[in-house]
Amino acid sequence: MSIEHLKTSKPEAERAEDDSKVRAAVESTLADIETRGDAAVRELSELSYDAGGPEPLWRLRQAGQGALEIPADAKGADALFDAFAALPGLSPERLIAVQRDAAGQSRVIWRKDARVEIDTPRRKPHF
Repeated sequence: MSIEHLKTSKPEAERAEDDSKVRAAVESTLADIETRGDAAVRELSELSYDAGGPEPLWRLRQAGQGALEIPADAKGADALFDAFAALPGLSPERLIAVQRDAAGQSRVIWRKDARVEIDTPRRKPHF
């Protein structure tokens, strides 16, 4: 009996290239935040914490751009805490609580111009 592969992973070279692109995007974002501080963070339109995948990550969205996903344990990611705490209505305590209580879920924890409390779990719609 032969084995039929329904799906194969990317070759190592492609994975390394993808990792390199992600690393460059993360480093660029962190450098921008370090250089421009609060001004760079204020350009965000949404901040999420996703603990539903293989590793927890921060998801940053900016108007007109795709989401940037930063692993929560990425080198330099600890510097994000102070930057995120500068967002209106967000505090280090709230960030810690969201990380602690995420339990395998994705949570939007800040949205620009939000008028309501939004750090609740995202649930899949029931049809």
